Amino acid sequence: MSLATRRAAPRAAAGLAAIAMLMVPAVNWRMPAASASPANVSTTAVTVHSEPLDLPGSVLAPTAPAGRRPGLVIVYDSGPRRRATYEAEARLLAEAGIVTLIYDKRTSGYSMTNRSFGALADDALAAVELLRARPDVDPARVGLLGRSEGGWVAPLAASRSPHVAFVITVGASGLPPARTQAWSNVTHLDHAGVSESLWTPLGVNPTRVLVAAGMFGAANYDPAPALERTRQPLLAVFGANDRSTAPGETVRLFATALERRGNQHYTIRVLPDADHRLHRSRDGFTQSDQLAPGYVDLITSWITGPGQAPPAPVVDPAPTQGIDSSPLSPLAWYESIPMHLGALEWSRNADRRAHRFRYFPALGRVLGTPAALSPVVLVSHAPEPRTPARAHGHHGQRNDVPSVLS
Repeated sequence: MSLATRRAAPRAAAGLAAIAMLMVPAVNWRMPAASASPANVSTTAVTVHSEPLDLPGSVLAPTAPAGRRPGLVIVYDSGPRRRATYEAEARLLAEAGIVTLIYDKRTSGYSMTNRSFGALADDALAAVELLRARPDVDPARVGLLGRSEGGWVAPLAASRSPHVAFVITVGASGLPPARTQAWSNVTHLDHAGVSESLWTPLGVNPTRVLVAAGMFGAANYDPAPALERTRQPLLAVFGANDRSTAPGETVRLFATALERRGNQHYTIRVLPDADHRLHRSRDGFTQSDQLAPGYVDLITSWITGPGQAPPAPVVDPAPTQGIDSSPLSPLAWYESIPMHLGALEWSRNADRRAHRFRYFPALGRVLGTPAALSPVVLVSHAPEPRTPARAHGHHGQRNDVPSVLS
């Protein structure tokens, strides 16, 4: 192995590790372990019919007779989720008097590399119709709660159907998925003490490559149009220490989109000491199975009380974000997938060329160095204007942050 290859190997390994990191969801969700339903909550197995799929589900409902109650469908975060993931939260909501439906997320036609928010919205609407048909549910008070990725899906579903009475988003993003992922990567690199000069090579460029290769599902989905078309009351809940979606930018983007079409029935709340999942976390990086104080009370009181129709929008101050997101530029010609494949092939034959020019060592070094460095071309080039910047300005936000809503 040449000296240049040995020097480049650690950086290449870091770049490949960053790419591998992007192939899994940004957050490892761990809800509290579900236990048997208490005597005041019943669990009923159901099937959500969303053509052509039948999705197994469960309805958790209060057992005490109280006429028709509000209903809620939980729409999940990214990845192949099962209803057991949110059974504990659904049980807490049921104990508070809300009939809650959870269902297994589709696996047919869905993966992290190929996903359709439209198809997921269809599944959510099918679940809404199932709840509306129950005798213990008020059909005029059935809504959606979208967590993380579900925060893109729930407003889209609501914009398609007047049967959705209200929308709740938890840890949602007002940015496109790929831009959101790149921001999260950079935020975690910063927390790990990685030099700012490597944020773009290790945090942004791997995402750009996945997008160019068609391996990042719904990469450029713009959530603004669906939010603008949402006429129902909306509650958006964010953790002040969210490190997976850019909360400071999203608070402003949500308000802008809802105001644009005149929806005044929205509430945006930011809970302190809470992470992306709205679990207790002092910094957003340490994980806990405990929901943030006030989270369940906020959700249930908003659904059952008068909070859905405030006389004016209620918006908490945007949390300090630390680092601004940046739009992702397409790959330059020298960053393209064919160029990388060609460079890797060139590198594979480096030793053969070095032997051929063994009597001309200077020429061998000239020809061998680009080949040896080829595995790290991916992380060594980046358009300068796209380098993430630390936020500044009001509440830690830069005033000139590009808006995906404009």
